Amino acid sequence: QTYSGIKGQDNTELLFINKGTVNLNVANTTYLFTTSHNQGEFRTNYIDNEGTISAKGKESVIIKHTPDTAKGRGWIYSNSSSGKMYADGEGSVIMGWAYKYLQHGRAAFINAGEIKVRGKRAVGIFMADDTNPNNTTIDLLGDRSMGWVSQNTGVSAGNGGYFVQFNIGNEVQDATLGESEGDGTKVEKAIGILQDHSSKTDTTAVIKIGEHSKGSIGVYGRQGILNITAPTAKDKILDSNNQEKALTVSEIDLQGGADNIGIVASKDGTKPAAEVNVTGDVKISGGTGQKIAIAEKGGKINLKGNVMAGTNVNFVKNAVPLYATGEHSTITVQNSNKFEFYLSGNSTAAYAKDKATINMNRTTLPSEPTIHIKGENGKGIGLFAKDGGVINAQKHYIKVENGSTAISSIGAGSNIDFTGGKLEYNGDGYAVYSDGTGKIDLSDAELNLHGRSTAFDVDLGASTLPTKLNSGTKIKVHSDDVIAF
Repeated sequence: QTYSGIKGQDNTELLFINKGTVNLNVANTTYLFTTSHNQGEFRTNYIDNEGTISAKGKESVIIKHTPDTAKGRGWIYSNSSSGKMYADGEGSVIMGWAYKYLQHGRAAFINAGEIKVRGKRAVGIFMADDTNPNNTTIDLLGDRSMGWVSQNTGVSAGNGGYFVQFNIGNEVQDATLGESEGDGTKVEKAIGILQDHSSKTDTTAVIKIGEHSKGSIGVYGRQGILNITAPTAKDKILDSNNQEKALTVSEIDLQGGADNIGIVASKDGTKPAAEVNVTGDVKISGGTGQKIAIAEKGGKINLKGNVMAGTNVNFVKNAVPLYATGEHSTITVQNSNKFEFYLSGNSTAAYAKDKATINMNRTTLPSEPTIHIKGENGKGIGLFAKDGGVINAQKHYIKVENGSTAISSIGAGSNIDFTGGKLEYNGDGYAVYSDGTGKIDLSDAELNLHGRSTAFDVDLGASTLPTKLNSGTKIKVHSDDVIAF
């Protein structure tokens, strides 16, 4: 008690502090297993790690919290600033919470030290119902590893809230521990947060996907509602000088690697599709083949902060930032006045197919492009709706250089609303393309044509035109080789 300074209610507590080295070398081994007793009453239980604990055996667990009565009240688990915890075995777990009586107690897991999930299919935190984690960064370095699995009965922020930080693939993988998908240097198919129950999860989050990652996901919703919330006053992070500072915004940042995804909203079998709401920034700052958001199988994603890909000096290659597929699947950018995509190669800024919808309307037309694509070999598309896909993109400014087309709508039911927008196209193809059935609304829009571009096709034999114009539609020609219609 003197060493820790911890005193429980009525001066009763259980204190346990590890300063040594613990190796769980055998499968199904647990370092600390916590349960409860009917006579437990209100004692505070404080368990701290100041040494090194490694879960090396298959499916070994460092801390397992499973109260089996409604009597126990308070548990604090911590990994101190000098503490190290490693999940190195296949399917191993740093901290596991389970069982139905969790809602009767208060439990917290606080990480101020080093946690690395290096084993394949290993898990950082497996959690259920009414706990209160507040963590420094957990590194995910194993293939199919997961940072936080929110499963079973569900969790909610309550009056304490959650704060999690995960780095995926921020360093070269140790192939002897984490390799299972074929590349011994990349962290493949890891997941930062898995939402997998029918209730709601609220958390503040900072998730960064690094250059040594491949096919990994920041947030994956399989069912229920996951809210990435704004930080509270108590949420702190470490700066480059290892000094604590206030966290100002939740963030999902795809910094490097290949084929990674920031957010997925999907569904598990016949269960209702997931909904993911992000109050914070989501962005692609590096890598190739990256996606900010995928909504599929009826999943819904609402982006309420800055939505960015690349910069005006760093165009990200072969990216599809917004991708929605399947009936009732929806991506909505609710604050799209803070929306900037700088893309290159075979990129598509927004792609909706098979009756999915992307909502990204703006309220004002900007002075600089919101979507700027530098295509290669005639590839690269601004907005693409296919087979019933719908994209609402009013008052956007799209610039495409040497790409395929700026706006394309193909198939019955496909519709792109570009009302009040501005378009610059410089290439050999169509600035706006429809196959005759996909519709595009260019009311009050301005089309600027460069190079050997064509505005769009007009079929004089058709009863109705798929491309809607009005008296406010303007077509401006900037080259001798342009074909207006």
